[in-house]
Amino acid sequence: GGAACQPTSHGEEGSSGNNPTSSSSDGPQSSASVDTSLCFTGLADTLWRSPIDMSKPEVGDGTTDANHEGFTGQGFFNLENSAYSTATYNVTSDQSASNARMMVRYAFDGTANRDMKITVDYGTYDVAFPPTGGWDKWDTVYIDDVWVDALDFKVKLASTTNDGGPNVDMIAVDIKGV
Repeated sequence: GGAACQPTSHGEEGSSGNNPTSSSSDGPQSSASVDTSLCFTGLADTLWRSPIDMSKPEVGDGTTDANHEGFTGQGFFNLENSAYSTATYNVTSDQSASNARMMVRYAFDGTANRDMKITVDYGTYDVAFPPTGGWDKWDTVYIDDVWVDALDFKVKLASTTNDGGPNVDMIAVDIKGV
């Protein structure tokens, strides 16, 4: 989504029950010469089939805001500045995948990472969120090999630093039906 947008090809999932393949990545890399036509716009496309607006969690420590430019949905969720702030979302999937890829679009101004633990269903992932260089500069981090069940589950973002988490705009999954 942001300056580090680096699309990755993924397999086709169909009704045959086959899981998509997930390609590995070194993660986002900033570049001044990124082709923005390849970046994610917040709408479902062939790479990110299931975008989810994260502006309004079911339960969260923070506020839903729209005071910075460039977000993709109805706003973004601004987590409280606390090592204990969380945001929990109820999500439904009509497919299973053992190796889905998820992206998180975020922004914050600062000099130190705002790392988080992200729980998808019962899997927990430690995710580093480097500074984006401004509250209006959105960037993307990726989580590989996410287990997604074909059922209702929770996605929970939990801050691990005293500064809390970044402003979270959206997540997207590379399988359809989430």
